[in-house]
Amino acid sequence: MSRMIRAQRMLPVLWIAGVSIALAVLFAGWRYDDPYITYRYAENLARGSGFVYNAGERVLSTTAPAFAILLAAVRAAGWPDLHAAAVFIGAVSIGVGAGAAHVLALGWGRPRAAWALLLLYPASLLLLQTLSSETPLFLALSLVALAAYARGRWMTTAIAAAAAVLVRGDGVLLVGLLCVDYLWKSRVDLRAGRLRVPWAALAVFAVVVGVWAIWATMYFGAPFPVTLAAKRAQGLMTISTSFFAGLSSLPRYIPEWLRWPELAAAAFGIWTAVTRRRAALLPILWIVAYIAAYSVLGVTRYFWYYAPIMPGFVLCLALGLDEIFERIELRYARIGFGALLGVALVGHAVQIAPAAATTDPRYSIYRAAGAWLRENTPPEARIGMLEVGIIGYYAERPVVDFAGLLQPDVVAQIRPASTYDDLAIFAIERYRPDWLVLIDGALPQSEAHAVEQCALQKRFPAQDYAAKVSLSVWRCTAP
Repeated sequence: MSRMIRAQRMLPVLWIAGVSIALAVLFAGWRYDDPYITYRYAENLARGSGFVYNAGERVLSTTAPAFAILLAAVRAAGWPDLHAAAVFIGAVSIGVGAGAAHVLALGWGRPRAAWALLLLYPASLLLLQTLSSETPLFLALSLVALAAYARGRWMTTAIAAAAAVLVRGDGVLLVGLLCVDYLWKSRVDLRAGRLRVPWAALAVFAVVVGVWAIWATMYFGAPFPVTLAAKRAQGLMTISTSFFAGLSSLPRYIPEWLRWPELAAAAFGIWTAVTRRRAALLPILWIVAYIAAYSVLGVTRYFWYYAPIMPGFVLCLALGLDEIFERIELRYARIGFGALLGVALVGHAVQIAPAAATTDPRYSIYRAAGAWLRENTPPEARIGMLEVGIIGYYAERPVVDFAGLLQPDVVAQIRPASTYDDLAIFAIERYRPDWLVLIDGALPQSEAHAVEQCALQKRFPAQDYAAKVSLSVWRCTAP
């Protein structure tokens, strides 16, 4: 093997390593509320308190059980900061996902598209904003499964697909699609009765997923997170925006001056996949299935629900750019393609840099409220609140969730005309929390109840924490 070939093979590895380190450093301070629910499961598991959010309450409220178990293992091994661990895992996952997409495109014989995927996949702002959650890991495992499947490496496909399902349940969409694709490609052998089935790989997948399903059913009563029902019910509320309606907001994650050129190139990439590069259709169909499933389920809009769409978009963009350069005759096509990728990469980097320097404006005030509760309430105190991630994690107290993520019977009260204030009143009357954490002005009925039934103990003014909301903490039981 020549020195040049070895260098070419090392470049993707060096890029993946460099990108992983850079993202872990750049996004170290990026935080949002939702992952802290999973952190709490991980923390309790590492401490020996069980795989639970509230001690003694076996409710599966994290959508990422395998990610929680991984974080628990990291925490038990001595890593003190779960958030830093989650960001690091996410950064490495984005690098690995880019590498898997690169390998996938190389298998189609499209080296230009492969390099475009390697460079542009880690530059997706929407994907980067899910760092600290399970999404980057889920997508990396899914792309590894796709790349292994394309090369006929059944055992790797089975292990990666099983891990993806355990990280996020909607991994079953990819598994189902792979099975359909395999049967379609083997339809001649199937009709002739000589279909070759990779039984060993199927057995490994079935054992891994089956063991989890059995254990989760015994432990929680069902292997499915209760959050799915909660988010579906929230999507029915008139005040909510549905996942499907929220799709229109995705172009804003592309730099404005690149928006229409990239959307046009991605559309051309779809046309290319349908007419000329049929092998590229499978990952695109996976994204289409994802969009269809979430739209049919009717879940409410959260920005992290849209991140799994980005691999499909970047793939279509890479195919479109590759096809454009294949159709035009340029003397220095390779240099031109590289320059175009460089411009796109710089454009996205300019957008990413300020985003990485910011964080959820609620983080400081929510953390302060959680720390105050931990220091000023007894360990058994039950605390009612609407957003249970950051506050609940730092409070380390049993939580009553007004949105129903932790108490499923709250979800049963949701009607189209419901508001979160209605749900809060139900949860307060049903569970009688000892303390309330209320966002000033957000839940008028709940605030009126607190004024009448509770005593104000602490205020956290927004201006003291550079936040957009203020918090009030109320004690509703005698000391």
